[in-house]
Amino acid sequence: MPDQTRYEGIDAPAQRPAAGPAEIAKHWIDGEWIGSDEVSESINPATGAVLGRWADGGETEARAAVAAARRAFEVSLWSRDRNLRHKALSEMVDVSRRVSREIQAGTVWTNAWAAINDGFAEGGYKQSGVGRLRGPLAITEFQEAKTAVHSVPLASG
Repeated sequence: MPDQTRYEGIDAPAQRPAAGPAEIAKHWIDGEWIGSDEVSESINPATGAVLGRWADGGETEARAAVAAARRAFEVSLWSRDRNLRHKALSEMVDVSRRVSREIQAGTVWTNAWAAINDGFAEGGYKQSGVGRLRGPLAITEFQEAKTAVHSVPLASG
């Protein structure tokens, strides 16, 4: 296990391994990076280039992760220290908000996927689609802003 600890009783990875096209992103399970039997690729649709590869987690990885989480919950302060949980979760939210502002995409989900509401605008960011879908911004595709200024002389007399 790495010697870096962010919170007492909870070990954190010292550094995530590089995950470029040649590297495979792995799972952090029980204090170590774990691969899997299957690997997927993210492909740039414009060029066909491989952007990255990751280990697909299956039942084996899921069972190992759940067992490690149960052990950690039983032996660490996490299960008993409400303030520790609050601090860790608040930091994750802060990082998520900061990173989501930097990502140039129409929709960013954190700890969720496909959380869609008809009030949420979606798509249309830079060259990411045909335009905004749903929400108040969807109608702007069909509107034109126009300003007309007229100078009207005051009536004399």
